[in-house]
Amino acid sequence: MPEVIPSVTLVEVDRPYEAFVRVAQYLYGSNLSVGNYSELLALRSETTCIGENCRIGPNVTCGQDVELGSNVTIGANSVLGRGVTVGNDSVIADNVSIYASHIGNSCVVHSGARIGGDGFGFIPGADEPIRIPQLGRVIIQDGVEVGTNSCIDRGMLDDTVIGENTKIDNQVQIAHNVVIGRNCQISAQTGIAGSSVIGDNVLLGGRVGIVNKARIGDYAKVMACSLVTKDVMDGASVAGNPAIDIKKWRKEIVSLRRVARKES
Repeated sequence: MPEVIPSVTLVEVDRPYEAFVRVAQYLYGSNLSVGNYSELLALRSETTCIGENCRIGPNVTCGQDVELGSNVTIGANSVLGRGVTVGNDSVIADNVSIYASHIGNSCVVHSGARIGGDGFGFIPGADEPIRIPQLGRVIIQDGVEVGTNSCIDRGMLDDTVIGENTKIDNQVQIAHNVVIGRNCQISAQTGIAGSSVIGDNVLLGGRVGIVNKARIGDYAKVMACSLVTKDVMDGASVAGNPAIDIKKWRKEIVSLRRVARKES
């Protein structure tokens, strides 16, 4: 038992760091830096629908048929293109661009994020690459967080989908037609190529790369700086380039070091 100052009440918990986070959330709420806007300052179309208690910063532009739910905050200089919808209690920070997208309830999009831009779709042509029209949308379900300067491309034909409560770090690239499940955590500088499918509760470390059409199963973990070149089974942990089972990867690293020591 640690020593406790007599005037301090000791509270014992099984998971102290989680308890600290819960208390901090209760006392301070979100620390997202968005101005306390009290007026609707948006440049908006006559067909824009804005719900109750919305706060919209200066120089925000809303295109035709944009719909905002109740208690939405839009930071300064952000752009919402034609037909974008934002659900109740969501926060869009400063300098965000959103096109061809539906943002769910209680989402957070941090500064500089770009959502709904065209995916990187071309086919070889006789003289130059030919652009493939990008006709899909981005669907971001409830409780999702998108980090600063991250990019999520609209689908080509199908939609790009981000599942409920998934958290995306800064500078992440998610390509067209990607489907990401619920409760995932995606760390900074990760790149997910087109038409990949990520299951529920997946953890991706920083600077992970995932090739086109790869499938990653539920509860899988991909260690930082790994390159996924083939499907990953449910619950697996992989590492390396190309990514393999983490136990096998560790053995290979040890073997390589032994060989290097012998040669030196």
